[in-house]
Amino acid sequence: MSIEASAVRLKPFDFDTNIAGVGENHPLYPLIETDGVVFPFTPTVVEQVQINYDKQEFTHSNEGYMTYNNTSNRQIAISNIVFPCDTEENGKYALAVIHFFRTYSFMDFGADSTGKPPSPMWFYGFGSMLYNKVPVLMAGTDFTLSDQEMDHMAITGIDGSTQWLPAKLSLGGITLTVQHTPSYWRGGDSNVSLEAYRNGSLITGGNR
Repeated sequence: MSIEASAVRLKPFDFDTNIAGVGENHPLYPLIETDGVVFPFTPTVVEQVQINYDKQEFTHSNEGYMTYNNTSNRQIAISNIVFPCDTEENGKYALAVIHFFRTYSFMDFGADSTGKPPSPMWFYGFGSMLYNKVPVLMAGTDFTLSDQEMDHMAITGIDGSTQWLPAKLSLGGITLTVQHTPSYWRGGDSNVSLEAYRNGSLITGGNR
């Protein structure tokens, strides 16, 4: 599965540390080749942002006066997501995707490490001017395994047992929240500014 320049893709910040070096028997191994989760069919991506103003009321006035308060974090909703399970290779990739989204819904737990929140991710899609290494938090996801009108495929799991997946695995949706670091907005990097965003240099350079 090759990565197209415009492919919609999610890559956790900790991918190179926690996933890139795993062996073939690891449930996330299929994601190494695609450097994260790549959506094989282009999904629907909806972006929403809210600009918030406070309204100042004046006596004997036909209008209030709106003063800028803040701009909310952009929300990105991904829908119409399909992963084919028509071959053993594609089925194992779909199993890895399911395990990926389950894994990245948890904070660290266990005796050695506790409390660290789920890793943020980089979001890519549709080319460098649209979504190029956008830092996001995964806010939610859902998928459907049962479809009585669709054939199910026998896929071999990492333990050698048979897993049954629909020929097309559908994810109902993925919700992402864009989250930059505070230093990004304070201008901690001299190359980061509204002007850099406006002239396109900040967008094409990543971290949109």
